Amino acid sequence: MKWCRYQLGGQTSYGIVEDHGYIVEVSGNLLGENKKTDISHPLDLVKILALIIPSMLYGAGRNYRGHAEGMAAT
Repeated sequence: MKWCRYQLGGQTSYGIVEDHGYIVEVSGNLLGENKKTDISHPLDLVKILALIIPSMLYGAGRNYRGHAEGMAAT
């Protein structure tokens, strides 16, 4: 089973990618109770989005060139 999050017509939904090139919309919660609906869309008509939106992103300062050069100078 391949889960996805997709956008169609300004609406974002979760779905399951079927082998025949369609996404079947899913109602409910991705990590909780959910079920397939009768709504499906051709895969080539939707915009596939990242499955989960992180609530926070972390970045280490030394991963950035300017910070790495500054750290090397000290």
